[in-house]
Amino acid sequence: MTKSVESVDTINVAESSAERRRWTASTVLAALAPRATMIAFGAILILWINRAEGGIGVSANNVFGYHALLMGLFTVGFTQEALLAYSAPLWGPFVPSRTVIKFFHSTLHFLGIVCCVCGLVAAAKDKSDAGTPVVFPNYTLFSAHSWVGVAALTLWALQFIGGFVLYLFATLEVKKKASKYHKFLGSVVYAALLATCAMGLEDAQQSDLSGSTPPFNFTADLAANATGAITGYLPDSDLSRYAASGSVLLVVCGLFTFLNRV
Repeated sequence: MTKSVESVDTINVAESSAERRRWTASTVLAALAPRATMIAFGAILILWINRAEGGIGVSANNVFGYHALLMGLFTVGFTQEALLAYSAPLWGPFVPSRTVIKFFHSTLHFLGIVCCVCGLVAAAKDKSDAGTPVVFPNYTLFSAHSWVGVAALTLWALQFIGGFVLYLFATLEVKKKASKYHKFLGSVVYAALLATCAMGLEDAQQSDLSGSTPPFNFTADLAANATGAITGYLPDSDLSRYAASGSVLLVVCGLFTFLNRV
């Protein structure tokens, strides 16, 4: 019995030591970097939604905006912050309790579920509001963005269920052995979600670009003032640059987040 207690204590000490971080000016900057990039991405995303995609609302003209906003928040907000909760938490070194960190990590994922479900509902409504017959770009699950998204969300769900089961039912020793796999798979899922978001920007850009060719011939200026659900814009427009810069910021978010986890 004594030996078992000592074994558990050893595991706890090992886990605490592994997650203890020395906070210096460089580590503080490293922790702030993904958050600053997240805010920059959010600003670009909102500009892009408002100017290129008809804004945010519940009509056929702008319900897509909810999908873009909520899925971006799910990925770069909740999922990213959940990954950083252990390696670079928002509160820095001031809340060392592992229980608090676990609760924060789990809460972010639960909020992410709500965000993700609402974003998917918005996408489904956007497709259904397009009416029949279905024409490009309103096909369902036809793009690489769609199927990579399905794969990423499936992995996310499996990762969430696995982590939840481990937390509730596994012994400390099993948790310790499984933690490295949970961390690795979490990173894979996060990277897949970032890729899905970047592909979504490109997918929407290509769909909108179809409105910039004959017979529509939308220019950047006309697109900025258009009221339709799909505005269309040319590659040299500011609207195109919003989508491109948003994709680059997603890569930067991933880079800074992973640097905090190594």
